[in-house]
Amino acid sequence: MVDSSFRAVELARANAVTNGLSEVTALLSDGWEAVPELLQGQVSVVLANPPYHTDYRVPRCLLAGARRFLRTGGNCYFVVKRAGWYRQRFQSVFRNASVREVGGYSVVRGLKSDGVSGEKVPTGKLARRQAAAAERKRRRR
Repeated sequence: MVDSSFRAVELARANAVTNGLSEVTALLSDGWEAVPELLQGQVSVVLANPPYHTDYRVPRCLLAGARRFLRTGGNCYFVVKRAGWYRQRFQSVFRNASVREVGGYSVVRGLKSDGVSGEKVPTGKLARRQAAAAERKRRRR
């Protein structure tokens, strides 16, 4: 579990224990920064509830990391208010993007494929942002 809010991380950890999940890691992080690189391609599920009033910087970052960290066959779910942008972005990042309406919200799902069909590599602005973020991270080490 990852969040940029200390309180959210602590509450998530407590909820996990309350629900019988004793082996849970909760990290204080801005996006994927604190997630160990050795987890690339190892994560089964990414769940996110990105901020609603945003320039899409946060969801773009979360999607780029999800694509990197999810294993083949892994699922990415976002709970959002307006699904239009997310449906399009998920379709460009994952295969089999779908949207389900639940109680005034949309749950957008993407399945990470093996890259053989349907999955597109991010290009343009997203690819440049990912490359710049990776370069900043490399320089910090």
